[in-house]
Order: sequence, then C-alpha cells, then structure tokens
Amino acid sequence: VVAAALAEGLRRLGGLPTLVGARQHALCKINLLGPRGPDAAVTTHPEVVRALASELSRLSVSVAVGDSPVAGDFDRSTIIAGLGDLYAQAGARLVDFQSAQTVQVPAPLRHASFELYDGLHEFDLLIDVPKLKSHAFQVMTCAVKNLFGMIPGRRKEDFHRRYTDPMAFGEMLVDLYRVLRPGLCVVDAIDVPLAHRPGARGGKHRLGLVCVSDNALAVDAVLAELLGIGASNVPALRAAQELGLVGADPDEVAVVGGIPDAARAVVSHSATTPATGFPESDDDLCTGCAICDDVCPVDAVVMVDDRPVFNADTCNSFYCCEEF
Repeated sequence: VVAAALAEGLRRLGGLPTLVGARQHALCKINLLGPRGPDAAVTTHPEVVRALASELSRLSVSVAVGDSPVAGDFDRSTIIAGLGDLYAQAGARLVDFQSAQTVQVPAPLRHASFELYDGLHEFDLLIDVPKLKSHAFQVMTCAVKNLFGMIPGRRKEDFHRRYTDPMAFGEMLVDLYRVLRPGLCVVDAIDVPLAHRPGARGGKHRLGLVCVSDNALAVDAVLAELLGIGASNVPALRAAQELGLVGADPDEVAVVGGIPDAARAVVSHSATTPATGFPESDDDLCTGCAICDDVCPVDAVVMVDDRPVFNADTCNSFYCCEEF
C-alpha cells in the first residue's frame, strides 16, 4: 500500500525519472530521532524509506539513507526503526552523519554558517524524508525541521542554547533550508502524533498519507493547514512567508489530487502555539532510563535516585526530554 501510494504521488508530480533527471547519487535524509520502533510513530516509517530507495535503485541511482540521532547508537537505532535490512531489500546504504564541514549562508536571516554533514558533497540529489509530527517548540515538525538533522551529533545543542525564542529558531531553520534546498520531499504522514508533545505518550492519528513535493516549504504549508495549525503559526513558515519564499504561502500551492476526506476527518485539534511551562516527570510512568538527561541540550536534568530532577533556571522549554 505504501509503495503504491508513493508511486502514485511521484507520478502526479511528473514521475521520478523527471524529478531525478541526470543525477545519480541520492542522499535520503530521514527522521531517525533515536532507538524507537515504527509503532511509536516518531521516526520515518521503514516502508516509506524502503519504497523510495527501491524506486531510486530501479533508476540505477546510488542511494544512501542517513541521519544523526539525538539519542542512542546509530546502528541500534536503525535496527529498532526497522531499517536493518535496507541494503538487502532496497539496495541503499545507511550513513551516520558524524563529521562536519562549514557551509556559509548567503545573506543570512539569522545564522551565517552551519556545520553540516561533510559527506554531502558526494551526492547530487538531497531527498528530504521527514516524519510529520506536532512539536512543542516549533508547533509542527516536517520537511524544513527535518533538515536540522544534517547538523551532525551534539552540534545541534548549540542552536538550542542560542535560539531559545521559537521565532528565532524558525528563522535559523529557514537559513538552513536556503542552503540545502532538497530536490524532493517524501513525507511520512501515515500515523501522525498530534498531541502538543508527541513523544512516548503522544496520541497518534491515522492520516494514511504519503506526501510528495519538490518544495519543502510547500508541503509543510499544506500539511500545517490540514492539521488545523495554520502555516503562519509555524515559526519557520512564518519567517519564510515574510521573506516571500516560494511555497510558504499555502494559498499559492497546487495540491495535485487533493486531500482525501478520510484524512481530514481524523484531525480534530492540533496546538497552534509553542508550548510553555516547565516539564515534569510522571513517577508512575518513568522507567529511570535517563534519556531525558542525555538529550537535554542545556543540561537542565539531573538523575536522583533513578528519577529526573529538572532545573527551572536552566531549562529553555525546548522539550527534547518529552520527545522521548
């Protein structure tokens, strides 16, 4: 079903051969948040990744699939995410973004340069393969936010420390998008966490969609409208709209094939503003795994007697802890 949906989406966009053109080396940037399985609906579904890699391989395109997980070992995370057999089934190799090179931003809005995965120069096509989710700090995470993972490892923590205002962070993401500009976006919108904080306990909703676009801003804008968030309430999209970037205004985006009524029917409410407040641990559900401590970019969590204690003076309300 997923492979058929992807094939139809690519056909409606002109066909994969047209989209790929003469390019022969594709890097698929997935969302591999950490060691979470497909049922958690917080990483790109493996069936979407396999279907895309198979389509590319049939065109004799060399395919790599990669990310830089926030928590956990890369190899273990790929296995748990259902991607351990990707090469055998779809001919794609897995790439862990570790080392980086500096890339300058022409006329930056917020951030002048980025340390990006240094293997990027080996590829002539970047494909953005995000997981659609709500996001406590940025309201929604999809194609544009997924590009943040091109910054290897814990280098991302510097941005959490520097840009504690949601709009400033969104402007930084727009600078990153302007540098990378993926040639194709394939969005996993099958099971979508729509709670304000979509981690382990976030309620997921079956949208049943695989969305294809040649513009990351456009697919984000359309999906923000579908979820009832509104594109202008997503900081990165608002910043892109103010710059007049193509695709950021959902009224100017053509949706080929439309949105199925069944998908619209499951969307009842999504938060439209960044979360505020202070995270707390639920002792009845906490397992003492200490992942919240590990992923906090500002070291606001300390484990005491196998339970997290949060420092209100240090916490910047990015809610990395709650994503896990």
